[in-house]
Amino acid sequence: MGDLYSNIKRQCEQRGITPARLCAETGIPKSTTTELKMGRLKTLSYDKMKRIADYFGISVEELAGDGAAAEDTELGEILELLRNRPEMRTLFSVTKSATREDVEKAVAIIEALRDRG
Repeated sequence: MGDLYSNIKRQCEQRGITPARLCAETGIPKSTTTELKMGRLKTLSYDKMKRIADYFGISVEELAGDGAAAEDTELGEILELLRNRPEMRTLFSVTKSATREDVEKAVAIIEALRDRG
């Protein structure tokens, strides 16, 4: 059993529910918890982690139970920006095929514009 599954199972037990009920009530496929239990999955997408954490009333970090969630949290924040800010979506879209050097130049330009204001 992976750490994440153990944490989910413990949270379910504390509330007297099954992982299947958790999945049904959060809209997460039941196969997700099965994959975690079998060790075929080690972590979940930020969206799924957030839904489960919110269901239990805990943080994503607490649900993950280790340092791995910090990276997921940052990724989740970035995804949230892409969802809610069209200009960020455009910026990401433009840079998808850019080289590292292109991105570094663009960042320098944005920082210079920000500092000017």
